[in-house]
Amino acid sequence: MSVLVPWLLGAGELAVAGIVALHLLARDEPERWLLPTARFVPESRERAPSRSLRLSDRALLALRAVALAAIALAGAGPWWRGARVPVRRVLIADLSRGSDDPAAVIAAVMRVAAQGDRVVVLDTVARVVSLEALGQAGAAHLPPARLSAALLRAREEARALARDADSVALVLVSPLVADEADDALAAVRATWPGGVTVERVGALAARSERGGARVALRADASDPLRATLGLDGRLGGNEGIGAGPTPPRVVRDVALTAADSAFARAGGVLVHWPAQLAATDTVGAVSGARAVFVASLPRARLDRSGRAVLRWIDGTAAAYERDLGAGCVRDVALPVVSNGDAALRASFRAVVAELLAPCGGFVDRRALDDSTVRALAGPAHAAASAALLAPSADPWLVRALLLLALAALGAEWWLRRRQEAA
Repeated sequence: MSVLVPWLLGAGELAVAGIVALHLLARDEPERWLLPTARFVPESRERAPSRSLRLSDRALLALRAVALAAIALAGAGPWWRGARVPVRRVLIADLSRGSDDPAAVIAAVMRVAAQGDRVVVLDTVARVVSLEALGQAGAAHLPPARLSAALLRAREEARALARDADSVALVLVSPLVADEADDALAAVRATWPGGVTVERVGALAARSERGGARVALRADASDPLRATLGLDGRLGGNEGIGAGPTPPRVVRDVALTAADSAFARAGGVLVHWPAQLAATDTVGAVSGARAVFVASLPRARLDRSGRAVLRWIDGTAAAYERDLGAGCVRDVALPVVSNGDAALRASFRAVVAELLAPCGGFVDRRALDDSTVRALAGPAHAAASAALLAPSADPWLVRALLLLALAALGAEWWLRRRQEAA
């Protein structure tokens, strides 16, 4: 067994030694004898103290020492170290939208994974899965995830593995694209006291998903969205599924058709944005992942569910995305104001671009720069020492020690009261 705060254990030992010293300094009270002339004895109690080098009240001493030692040990953060292995590993499988081939990431992890290792899957969030469930991990059209979140979760798992290992190695299998690195990455990486084995799998050539692909719009001739898309040169395009990139389809009708559903199932981006939306109240802004439009906006009721693409200023969803076959459908509850120039503003056009993005949202798929990758890797093949990971105390052991201390204090109180009454 080891402790996280050794000085608290030392303080407990000093306290126990102090209790023993106090019992050695205790003075014995002489026996009492009733004399015939007791009426002449003053009311105040007279003592004839005497020193003794023997321990007084050994039972009380033992109970007090046990209580102090248990409290000190519980406060020092004990954790049990059983049979140990030289090294354990935490493997991060990056299945977010950085790669179009998650199977390659899974295969790379399975090649190096062993019994007892922990696997952290990074998709929408960082979560732990078993090796058996790794093959079913991931989903279509996931939004970009962050490497910093994966490192934080991996460190938590490493703390658990450090209980029965001398060191813990961290392995990252990822395409390492720019959209996965955020401002917190360097600070989070600094909390890992070792190196990271980085294996780049499924890295993609740099390409922009924010390009001005043409949009197929099904709406009236006077629809204000025609002007919005026309300013960006995106109005028009083929509504069918061809060999090249399929343009998004925006449907302003109240209901979708079977052909619209087939379009999405075949891999298209279908934006269902009814022109006739009954407003329920008014809000001051709507925002997406990379765009904010501030105006007095009517808000309509949204009866769908899924991943929020746009949100009103109070956090409720203004547009949802749901998977449909190989593509997706986006349901929008943002009425387009036809009066004034709201539909022509650059901020509104940026919101429209969010709605026309590929399924899952925009992703910067440029490869992460080499300097960031080197900083992420750190010392080559250096596993983190279990002592540096500062594992947390075993809750059951802390509770048992505190219960022991309470029991000892209760027994000490009962024995002391019994002695005083005797």
